[in-house]
Amino acid sequence: MPTLFTRVSEFFMQGIADALSVGSSIRVPHIGECEITGHLGPDLGPSGWSMQIDFAFPHSHSQMTVCLFTFGSCLLDDVKQYALPEPTYKDVTDEEFPPAHQAAWHELREEVHRELNAMGLTYGFEDEKEPDYYLIDDYLPSSGISGNLNKPGLLTPTLAKLCQSLLKKHSGWNFWIRFDLVFKDPRYRGRSEGLLIREDRIVLDMNLQRLHEEFGSAIGWPLDPANRNNVQQTNFSGSE
Repeated sequence: MPTLFTRVSEFFMQGIADALSVGSSIRVPHIGECEITGHLGPDLGPSGWSMQIDFAFPHSHSQMTVCLFTFGSCLLDDVKQYALPEPTYKDVTDEEFPPAHQAAWHELREEVHRELNAMGLTYGFEDEKEPDYYLIDDYLPSSGISGNLNKPGLLTPTLAKLCQSLLKKHSGWNFWIRFDLVFKDPRYRGRSEGLLIREDRIVLDMNLQRLHEEFGSAIGWPLDPANRNNVQQTNFSGSE
């Protein structure tokens, strides 16, 4: 049975398709009135509904294609009140992401959030006042928990092993946890760096050598002096 999110997404896409019907037009700044010449979809994909809309430039053979898609799962209990027709399709993600998977994902995210708070870390968005970390709260669906570490001192084996122990409580779902490093400190010269945690391994997807040069002892993850090639992968059994 398709999830409530999948079913509601279908009708939102249908509403957009009706509002932007073929033959109607929209006014595009600096371009002019652009007629809608075609729709492709809405179609159900692995992570939601998508639709393609084609626009014609005024007095021209040029075309512009716009793609829309649904994502996220921020539906509250009030959405359940709507009388929706029975679905006429099978959601291809039902087997890979059954309701139990979503429930386990939300439970894992809440456990990570609770344990980091218990460590005294502050939670918030990047643009708020210096939060320690942030976790994405939308189930897309996803097999992992994604978030940010916003301060160099938070990058520690203790935090990684704590998260790994939580993953092992949900063994069987093959979940992972990834933190991107989002350091606003002007000394930070990296980008696209992160910490990936799985049940059987912890991978430092970062230039740890450079991070130590930038932050010194403020970086909580020790540098292996024998590792001259900056190859960073740590295998923790969880028993250490």
